[in-house]
Amino acid sequence: MKKIFISVVLIVAVVLPLISGCQGGERTSLTNGALPTSVATEAPDDIVHTPGGDAYRANVHQVGEPDKWPSIQSVDVVLGSLNINYRRNIETKAGETRNNIISVYKEGGLIDSELALYSVAVSEGVGLNDVGGGGRFGMLLTVLAIAISAGVATGEYTFQIGIEIDSKDYGTIPCTVSVIE
Repeated sequence: MKKIFISVVLIVAVVLPLISGCQGGERTSLTNGALPTSVATEAPDDIVHTPGGDAYRANVHQVGEPDKWPSIQSVDVVLGSLNINYRRNIETKAGETRNNIISVYKEGGLIDSELALYSVAVSEGVGLNDVGGGGRFGMLLTVLAIAISAGVATGEYTFQIGIEIDSKDYGTIPCTVSVIE
């Protein structure tokens, strides 16, 4: 079964970049990648690895040092038996990449489980990449990197993020990216 899964992931990783345009209501598996590197300046939603799991740079506070940014706000939603914490609304400029930490947990924990994301209704110029992550024991956590192309017009772009655990589809959660000047 793992060989089939790995084969499917490899096929998706090769075919997905060839598909362009608005995806409409079609479901698209997200490819795995790495966090963007060599960023010229720090951003509030850069990922910082902490003992409690991955966190946004703006949410990691150092004693005696003033905070550079206000904390990044996230929301809690319930899908079936799952509790999910993520950023529902994200503001960015065209040409930037924002990070969305998606943490999933349930009563009794999620032990030896696999989290997979998919997307629905992603507009042209908005790229999504599941870059992995780490959380606390019993929780599944991943980082969704959202890349906005330089030519994307200002406005709001809403899409759905689908949640699967161990191949069971729990449904989707909305995410809105506001592209500003």
